[in-house]
Amino acid sequence: MKDVFEELISIKDACELYGKGESTLRLNIRNGKFVEGIDCKKFGTTWVFKKTALEREYNK
Repeated sequence: MKDVFEELISIKDACELYGKGESTLRLNIRNGKFVEGIDCKKFGTTWVFKKTALEREYNK
C-alpha cells in the first residue's frame, strides 16, 4: 500500500528543493499555477504541495 504522505512536501522544503521563494510559490497559488485542494493545501499557516504538481511546473 502506497503512503499518501510520501507524495507531499512542505512549502519550506519545496523552496529549498526548487530554489524558489515562499512568496513565489504563494503567488503561483493565487495566479492559478497550483490549484488549492488539488495541487496544494493549507494546514493552519503552512502550505503543503504534491510533489507531482511541483515537478509538473518546475521540471525537476
